[in-house]
Amino acid sequence: MDGVEILNTIEKVNASAIIIIIACTLFAIICTIVVVCAFKSKDKGYGIFYSIYGLTCIIVVILYILFPTVHTYYQVTISEDVKFVEFNDRYKIIKQDGKIFTVEERKK
Repeated sequence: MDGVEILNTIEKVNASAIIIIIACTLFAIICTIVVVCAFKSKDKGYGIFYSIYGLTCIIVVILYILFPTVHTYYQVTISEDVKFVEFNDRYKIIKQDGKIFTVEERKK
């Protein structure tokens, strides 16, 4: 955007999203082991595990899509030529320290 100077880019890891994704991934691995053991044993009683395995894989994929693991923030200065309404439509202000704003892009 003209009139906005990016001074610094900050990337922060969303730790809670990573923990959720790791837990679901580990659960999917455990379910995979159970499914493999069920195929080898030829036992018909493992149908519930097939369902849980499929559901877990779907949940893991959804979590990867919905929970971004990294958020990008920018420290910027704004010239007087920038219309604040346009700036506010594009960026969310997180913090202001004098003339330096910490912002993130708004989701479209």
